[in-house]
Amino acid sequence: MKIGIIALGKFKKSEGGTTVLRGLIKHLPLLDKDKEYFIITCKDSQIPNWLDKKYDNLKIIYLKCFDFNIVQRFLEMFLIPMFVSSYKIDTFICPNNYSVMLTKKQVYLIFQRRLFYFKNLDSFTRLFKNLLLQLSLKKASKIFVASEFHRDTLLKNTSLSPQKIKVSYLGVDIPTPQKSKRFDSLVDWKNNKIGLFVSVLRPYKNVELLIKTMSILKNKYHLNDFKIAVIGNFPIGKYKNINGYKRKIEDLIHRFHLEEDVIFVGYLPYEEVIYSYTKSDIFLFPTKFEGFGLPLIESMKIGIPVVASNIPVMREIADNAALLIDPDDPEAWAYWINELLNKDDLRDDLIIKGKKRAEQFTWYNFVKVIFEEIKEQ
Repeated sequence: MKIGIIALGKFKKSEGGTTVLRGLIKHLPLLDKDKEYFIITCKDSQIPNWLDKKYDNLKIIYLKCFDFNIVQRFLEMFLIPMFVSSYKIDTFICPNNYSVMLTKKQVYLIFQRRLFYFKNLDSFTRLFKNLLLQLSLKKASKIFVASEFHRDTLLKNTSLSPQKIKVSYLGVDIPTPQKSKRFDSLVDWKNNKIGLFVSVLRPYKNVELLIKTMSILKNKYHLNDFKIAVIGNFPIGKYKNINGYKRKIEDLIHRFHLEEDVIFVGYLPYEEVIYSYTKSDIFLFPTKFEGFGLPLIESMKIGIPVVASNIPVMREIADNAALLIDPDDPEAWAYWINELLNKDDLRDDLIIKGKKRAEQFTWYNFVKVIFEEIKEQ
């Protein structure tokens, strides 16, 4: 059997979608050595650099790609089966939310997207992406999601059959940390306790909660040796009102006089993100929506106690290995951060529980679920 893995686009190693693609490519051909795998990617792709060993059953097909996102999606969905027809691929795996179309072959879709949530995009792009997602979900032979919560959300908002959706929890591979000059120059971790946040700065990530919490920690708890480091950029492209959201965050910082307390580090390469984890004391994750939440598991695996939002998906993924708090209650966040910084027994308990919980999330387990479905063909 010949299996094609769709891997178009430009990938940043610290982004969630890239992490999933890397885990899939590195582990599935090793688990299933009897099948041939073809990575379908762009001519300037960095994917070959991810492969740290030789795979006898894996080949790379290079295609010309477009920088314009909508054109790329159209290419990916409608034209790829034609472009790779000479390879006689039997099954396509699409790990980036969009199914290939115009093929009678099996299509396995790894769906990580917040369903039809594009309110910050312009109207045309929003309508176009929603249409592509609906077509992709309908076309897929099987849909893999990263949590029971995400599965339930899909079932609630679509007419999909429960038998079509399979939960496969994501994995975490922690690379060797690489010293970050940027992080070290901006964040004084030698003289302060550090709370770390890692994510693209979209509105639902709820960074404003961290700013309000920091103000309470300073004024109520007099915690002057605690800083919050924010790793990640505001999204670019066709996001409407993102400049307004950025100004809102900047205004909050100025209003509470927290310019030296909430530090925006910007984008870091993945190995430098891992370095930043090792220099931090608490991981803070006040998000209001996630399909899974990879940074949560990364933190636990490295050995940092986690404070996260008390929302369904965090309860599912973290279990009892994190402090889960209402994402709209900065007073509660400040209280528990202060407790965590001052009570070693609470901190040690969360670290132990976190490491144990993180052991359950491996890329082997992730690809094994997909492998079992392919095997049933």
